[in-house]
Amino acid sequence: MKKAAVIIGIYFAACLSANAIGFDDEAPVARAYLDELNLKLDVIESQMAQITLAADLAARSLTEGSGFAVRGDESLASELSLRPGAMMGYNGSMGEPGDVILYCLGMLNTYQNQTSEQLLTRQIAEATSLKEQGSVIIGIGSFAQLGHYQLLDEAQGACHLLLNNTAPASDYLLQNDRYPFALPMATILNATLAWTWECELFAACTRLSEVPIVHESFENDTRRERWLRYGSQKFHHDMWLESIPTGTLGGHYLEQLRNLLLDLGTASWKQIAQTASRASNTLIDGDRVFIRAGGRYVPYHIDGQLPSDPDLFISLHHDGSDPNLPAPQTGDFVIAIGNNEPAGSDWWGEPELLRQASRGVAWIINAYNTRPADLEENELLVDLWVPVGDCLVKVHNYDTRIGPADSFAAETVLWLITAQVYSDLVSWQALAR
Repeated sequence: MKKAAVIIGIYFAACLSANAIGFDDEAPVARAYLDELNLKLDVIESQMAQITLAADLAARSLTEGSGFAVRGDESLASELSLRPGAMMGYNGSMGEPGDVILYCLGMLNTYQNQTSEQLLTRQIAEATSLKEQGSVIIGIGSFAQLGHYQLLDEAQGACHLLLNNTAPASDYLLQNDRYPFALPMATILNATLAWTWECELFAACTRLSEVPIVHESFENDTRRERWLRYGSQKFHHDMWLESIPTGTLGGHYLEQLRNLLLDLGTASWKQIAQTASRASNTLIDGDRVFIRAGGRYVPYHIDGQLPSDPDLFISLHHDGSDPNLPAPQTGDFVIAIGNNEPAGSDWWGEPELLRQASRGVAWIINAYNTRPADLEENELLVDLWVPVGDCLVKVHNYDTRIGPADSFAAETVLWLITAQVYSDLVSWQALAR
């Protein structure tokens, strides 16, 4: 088994086969992951009072002229900048002392030669320094992880408010007899918490008689008129909204995410299970599964960039012109993760390269732009069910929705498939011994 065999050997006794333990679901481990994610959304919502308080603190500073920035996680900075649902004119920068800083602590092992404890210690020191220089620091982190390293009190002192992403100390751990292994979930929870907070930040600004400018999708703003009109402005000078009560927008956003998870777990479940099954069979047969990931968020979380990623798939981010780079061929399978671009379009770079895999391509996208004719015979289409324009939350009398979800959906499907494939492989390894 090539790349996967090393990882599988570590946990070969961790799981039994799905049939042996009596699951009827087509993808039982993926289902367990999905169920746990739903529970985490409930826990995030239980913090709504803290989220709205953090939004109030930030809104006061922003409406008085402070800038806004994200630190600690390059992927979250990308996710929150210059995209549908983004606001405050944020362009992905790290900001300067005196800005409102959304600081993401820990979880992502993006610094080489640093342990998680060293990373957290460095981040807490930087947040403390920024706070002392006049920044409003809103932190996002795992209380369990910080507590494990006895850094929770220090982290809370470094932030004006620290919000719990609810992830366990080792990222996501399936803590039961059937599936005792770790898989990533903190990335989903960080994005969920950040966008819930931004929804509440929008509302907090209206309570201070300001209306933040939110970017609209180019699917709706087809002529870029709205984009050109507002540019990098932070607040409207041509619009006024009534004060929005606390908890309203953030609560609605989380409700819509639950509905999206319901769609993934029902309408898209057969295709998710088929993708996982085909990937598992490919790896068991000694062939390769490639992954092509686009968008703002998911590309930062593949290729073993996360500590708990089993790293089963080979990254496919080249045009095929270099013969020294691995490319799909007979026996291989490709998982392609995008957003609203059609399957096989030029957005994917070299779609014919992906289609060299004889086991086909699974396109994980919003399916409303893809026609049956866009798919080849052996290809799968996994619908993310994110609506046109991406955002989920309608604000009364505002001209565009807020609260985007395409990264949330794509990231979720990535780890649903990974969870099931990983379980299939360790079960196969255990039975083969």
